[in-house]
Amino acid sequence: MKPIHFIFLLFQLFAWQIAAEFSKSEATSELFDISIGEFTRGKPMSKTNMVNLLQTFEPNGYMVYAGMDISSSAKESSSNLESLINQGLFLTYSGQYKEAEKTYKRIINLYPKNPAGYYYLAALYQTIMRNYRVRDFEPQFEKFIDLAIKRGKEAMANDRNNAVAYMYFGNARGHRGVHKINQQKFFRGFIDGLKGASCLSKSIELDPTLYDAYYGAGIYHYWRSAKSKAFWFLPFIGDNRQRGIEEIRLSIQKGKHSEIEGKYALVSIYYNEKNYEQAYQLNQQLYQLFPCNPAAMYMKGLIEERQGKWQEAQQTFQQLLSHLLASKYKSLGYQAECHYRIAFSLSKQGQFQKAIKECEIALKLWAQRDASKELDDALSNTEDLLKAARELHERLLTRRSSSKP
Repeated sequence: MKPIHFIFLLFQLFAWQIAAEFSKSEATSELFDISIGEFTRGKPMSKTNMVNLLQTFEPNGYMVYAGMDISSSAKESSSNLESLINQGLFLTYSGQYKEAEKTYKRIINLYPKNPAGYYYLAALYQTIMRNYRVRDFEPQFEKFIDLAIKRGKEAMANDRNNAVAYMYFGNARGHRGVHKINQQKFFRGFIDGLKGASCLSKSIELDPTLYDAYYGAGIYHYWRSAKSKAFWFLPFIGDNRQRGIEEIRLSIQKGKHSEIEGKYALVSIYYNEKNYEQAYQLNQQLYQLFPCNPAAMYMKGLIEERQGKWQEAQQTFQQLLSHLLASKYKSLGYQAECHYRIAFSLSKQGQFQKAIKECEIALKLWAQRDASKELDDALSNTEDLLKAARELHERLLTRRSSSKP
C-alpha cells in the first residue's frame, strides 16, 4: 500500500470515529466546515465505493417531512405545502420532470424561507442526472442544493430543537456530498457526508417519531458497514447492516413520505446481500408503479441476471436501451452497458453471433464516450464493465474460430 493511501485510510477511520462522537454532541457546530485543498493524489477507495458509502442520501433521494412549514405554523399553509410536495414527487417518479420542476419552483415562490422547495428542486436535477448518467444539470443542482443548505441552517439557528430542520439540512449536505464525489472531490464529499449523517442522527435524537429521518440514517448505517467490512473489529465501526435495514423498514411503515424511496433503497441492499428473490419481489412493486423509471428497469435486469433468467434479462435491457435512446438525455456509457448485458444474456442462451455483434457495439460506444460528461452507476463502474465486455468478446471470437472446420 502506498504511504499516501495508508494516510488517507487512517483519516477515513478517524473521521468515522469523529462522526460517531459528533452525533452525540451539538450538530449545529461547524466542526466539519473546514477549508482544505482538494485531495487528488491516490485513490485508496474507488469512486463507486465512496458513492456507496455516502448513499445515506441515495438512491433516488426525495425524502422530506412534507407536513413541515418552518416559516409558518398555519395548518392551511402546511397542508398546501404537503400537497404540492406530494404532487412533485409523483411527477418526478413518473418521469414528468418539467412538470415536477414547475411544482418545486412554485413551492419556492410560496415558501421562500422554507428549504423544502430548494431541496426538492436540487434532488430533481440530481435524479435526472443519476437516472440517465449525465451531468447536464450540475450548475442548477449546485445552486439549489446550496440554497437548501442555507435555508436549513437558518431554520436551525432560529430553533435549535427543530428536528425537521436538521433533517432537511442533513439530507441536503448528503446530496451535495455525493455530487462532490462524482466530481472527484473525495475529501469534501466525504466531509459533507459525515456532516449530513450527524444531522440526521440529531434530528432523530430530537424527535424519535420523525420516521422519515430513519430512511437516511438507515442507509448510512447499512452502507457504512457494508463498505468497511475489514474494519468491523474496531469499536467505532462494527457491523450495523441489520440496524440500517430495520431503520429503513421503519421509515417505510411509519414515515409520511419515505415508502417508495425506502423500497428503492431496500432493493439495492437486498441485491448487495445477494438476497435476489426478495430484491426482485420488491422491485417488481416499483416497476409496476413506475414502468418507465430507468432505476426500476435497471435493477430488474440486474436481478434477472443473478437469477439466471437470461431471456428475461435480455428483454429488460433491450427495453431499457430503447428508453435511453428515446430520451433527450444521452449517455453512451449507459447505452454501452445495456448492449454488453444483452450480449451476456445472449451468450448464455447460445446465440453467440448475436452476442458478438452486441459486444462490438458496446465496445465502440465506450470508445466514443466522453467521461467528463457522464456519470457511473453506484453498483458498477465503467472500468469493470469495459474489461468484462472485452473478455466476453474475446471468448466469443475464440469459440467461433475453434468451431470453424
